[in-house]
Amino acid sequence: NGITPRDAEAIRRVAHMQRFFGADASGGLLLSAGWEPHTPEAVQPAVFASRWPDARGRRVLWTLVNRGDAVANGTQLVVAAPSGGARWFDCYRGTELTARVALGTDGAAATASLSFPLGGGGYGCALQTGREAPDGALSAFLAQMAAMTKAPLDSYSAQWRVMQQRLRPVPPSPPAASPPPGAVALPAAHSFLFSTRGLEIEGDDAHGVDAQFPWEEAPRREHSHTLAVPPLFIDRHPVTTANYSAYRRATGYAPKDALNWLSNWRPGWPFTTPPGPAPLPPKSPPPRMADWPVTYVSLDEARDYCTWAGGRLPRAWEWQYAAQGTDGRLYPWGNHTCASCWPAFATGNTFLGPEPVTAHSPAGDSPFGVSDLAGNVWQYTDEIADEHTRSVLLRGGSNYRPDGSHWYFPNRGGPGSGPPCTTHNKYFLFGESYERAGTVGFRCVYDRPAPATPPLGPDRAAGIGV
Repeated sequence: NGITPRDAEAIRRVAHMQRFFGADASGGLLLSAGWEPHTPEAVQPAVFASRWPDARGRRVLWTLVNRGDAVANGTQLVVAAPSGGARWFDCYRGTELTARVALGTDGAAATASLSFPLGGGGYGCALQTGREAPDGALSAFLAQMAAMTKAPLDSYSAQWRVMQQRLRPVPPSPPAASPPPGAVALPAAHSFLFSTRGLEIEGDDAHGVDAQFPWEEAPRREHSHTLAVPPLFIDRHPVTTANYSAYRRATGYAPKDALNWLSNWRPGWPFTTPPGPAPLPPKSPPPRMADWPVTYVSLDEARDYCTWAGGRLPRAWEWQYAAQGTDGRLYPWGNHTCASCWPAFATGNTFLGPEPVTAHSPAGDSPFGVSDLAGNVWQYTDEIADEHTRSVLLRGGSNYRPDGSHWYFPNRGGPGSGPPCTTHNKYFLFGESYERAGTVGFRCVYDRPAPATPPLGPDRAAGIGV
């Protein structure tokens, strides 16, 4: 959840040196077969250095780190002086160094002492070349490092702070006076207790785990807040492959990059994958999948479908209200486990897909008659973002989790999981092809017209009793 400005700047500087000295143009010194870690040429007590010579030993790179808290001034390296002479550069600050040369008993240069400051907890770099002037690539690199290190590293704050998150705004959908096809009504809730917990495997509140809702000061794992939920319509079932096929035919939608898009519509799924770039899947899913939840679609693709259908994706608390009602139940059907109320749970190395959306209705329905809310496919809700990352909150759980490691997404009674009505997970968003997963689907909600406000009587119009 964020790094300090000082660490970020250190990474930027070190990465720039690594890219240059790892490239062929610089001789690939960081790939040297003669790499010598912890070279004794470093003479300061808290400074450690690696030596990276080229094959002929004419060009040598030293990378240094000061593990102490105080600035290390004075001589950092005492190295053997080449017989043919050499030039040395501070390749962290982008300047040429003047070596202090000590003569041997024969009067020839024996050692060269290289002096430059190395900040506490800081980094350094020294380069030895031949006597010739630096070539264009090296000159340009040194100029870049001089500009990059003009401000001392310690001038950047080392204070870590929890990075603030924000929910992506969700515009209302066009008001629907009656339930769209396949949708059911949710009455308004004036005081709904939205209580949910993130299922992330690692992290704690002090380090900004999970999510931050608008009423919270910082991200946290546990959330509890009473809020009003307006009257809505919501899809009784998750959007199915048949629904999505109708959308494709009506809009002609096809992504620019079809990687992982509707993967289970492709011939041979799940046992074979066509080689080469991902072709577009057939316009219709295999008939046996017609009433499966549509999966392998990205968050934006789910949003686009809901917009086409006249709705939008649910907020996290709207989804929970549809699943839980107002009695705080743990499962849509109540507070008890029920094998017939949701799909059988699968593990192993091959995911065979979800079950039909009607398979466990009405036994698994919520108090409002909403089906397939738990244990078949995770369902998209709110997107959250900080300065660097985007995520989406997933609700409901799926019918599949690979076994063999506790690091897989917590789900359905496995390590770190919990009841679907009071838990959620956080899915990082790296790109559409990455988001398209066989265990993630969605449903839409539809805003309803605001109830008419009754006209004010003469007493209320005058402010009496208000």
